[in-house]
Amino acid sequence: MKRFVYLLLEGIKPKPIMRILTFLLLFILISITLIGQNPGNLWRYNPAVSADDLQEAQTVNDLSAELWQMMQIPNQDRQILDEKLKFTMGFQVQKNRNYGSLVKIISSSIRAVMNGKKVELENNGSSLSEGQKSMLRKLRSGDEFDVTLIFEHEGVEHKGRVAEASTFVSIIPHRAAEFPGGITAFKKHLNVKLWLKIREDKSYGSINMARVSFHVDKTGKVSNVEILRSASSEKGNDLILKVFSNMPVWSPAKNIRGEIIEQEVRYAFGGC
Repeated sequence: MKRFVYLLLEGIKPKPIMRILTFLLLFILISITLIGQNPGNLWRYNPAVSADDLQEAQTVNDLSAELWQMMQIPNQDRQILDEKLKFTMGFQVQKNRNYGSLVKIISSSIRAVMNGKKVELENNGSSLSEGQKSMLRKLRSGDEFDVTLIFEHEGVEHKGRVAEASTFVSIIPHRAAEFPGGITAFKKHLNVKLWLKIREDKSYGSINMARVSFHVDKTGKVSNVEILRSASSEKGNDLILKVFSNMPVWSPAKNIRGEIIEQEVRYAFGGC
């Protein structure tokens, strides 16, 4: 790659400042191509909503600001929607895939566990039914609910094309618990304590499909670490449990009144 850049710069023989700018441009393009290939860069979230905001939800799009961005959608339908967003939003398409204005919601299905029993309620259109709203308002921080949408593409070219989108949504406090230093520091911590060991010792196997949950108490201490979805080996699971059980103290969560509360945090390492 260095030789390619050298030959390119020598061939065009630009002014010194142009040589520097050209090299920087090539470096940025190469870096963008490589982003995401290192497992340590994976930072997966499912959509989330605060318990307070959920009380006011009236439509499907109110369930989470991240709903469409992180929804599981068939690849072909996502490509269609991304093309439409590129036309209207340009480079913002990769930052916030808000497909809500590009589709017509035919029906919604919301599932949650209530009093130990699974409850599923459906409604036509994008509005939430009174039953769905009542169910959602009974959920609390740490709970989850599943959303499945049947939608139709808007616009002349793909009008009439129907698809299904689904995801689960986590209910979080008004201000979520935070690792000291934020997301960037959390990723660095995992890279040193977890990913480097896995890359150096193949006996740990893969943790890309693993998922973990833990509690951050009112003092910021991490406890109750649990494997929700297993790694490919027990050794990998044991390492995950060890790393998360020995986390530094977090900034605890707060509700809308500013009161410190406990929070359950769930983290997926990667996969689909």
